[in-house]
Amino acid sequence: MVSDFDLAAASYDVGFTNSSIGKAQRRRVYHYLDRWLDNESGTVLELNCGTGTDAIYLTGKGQKVTATDASTAMLEQAREKAAGLNIRFRELNLLDLDDPSLEKNYDLLFSNFGGLNCLHPAQLGRFLEQAEKLMAPTGQMILVLMSRSCLLEQWYYRYKSDPAAAKRRSDGGPLEVMVDGVAVPTWYYDPKDLESLLPQNLKLVKAYPIGISIPPSYMQQGMDKHPWLLKLGAVLEPLLATPSLAHRGDHFIVKIERS
Repeated sequence: MVSDFDLAAASYDVGFTNSSIGKAQRRRVYHYLDRWLDNESGTVLELNCGTGTDAIYLTGKGQKVTATDASTAMLEQAREKAAGLNIRFRELNLLDLDDPSLEKNYDLLFSNFGGLNCLHPAQLGRFLEQAEKLMAPTGQMILVLMSRSCLLEQWYYRYKSDPAAAKRRSDGGPLEVMVDGVAVPTWYYDPKDLESLLPQNLKLVKAYPIGISIPPSYMQQGMDKHPWLLKLGAVLEPLLATPSLAHRGDHFIVKIERS
């Protein structure tokens, strides 16, 4: 996984972060982050920070951020983008949260855009158990994962007369997902899957779709040809983003607290 994302690091911002779809989906994530941040000057442990876009945003909101990633190349990009900002970057695998050098009592543990989908269910359960130990007594986790039942993807592949691709996410896993030309083994989840893996002391309290009418990033070429479609999707997104459809977006966002 590390070498895969090392190869993708140089082109990741061009392929997703700075794309119109990437920006539209990230604005939706920030909509919920802004609502759910309990502490205006809290401590944040970001997991799979990629090229640092979210760490920069959270720092601008007054948060004290430790941003981590398993990819050395991603961290190099992040440090360059965040030069001059008070962000601590460190290399860390998602399954190494029991590292004794890690600080404890974070107000927020945050992971965006499917980094956790690189973990199979047993690994994801282990991640959640380790993450709980790093949370402050009143801390929370906000996690964004790719869903197993993306409505727009299903419509898209049915339109393309490819029913097998329409159900590819729900067939189990892993799938080899292309990230800027690099194939990454990927498992898909829905909020109920995640809830079933939570340790006894944690509870899922909020879940919403990200990308219920904003399409997956691989549709960017079509959006470039017909930008009005993405504008329409962005307008409809707040209207359609209900808890009952949390499992039907390209991604879903959850808020997890201590029970």
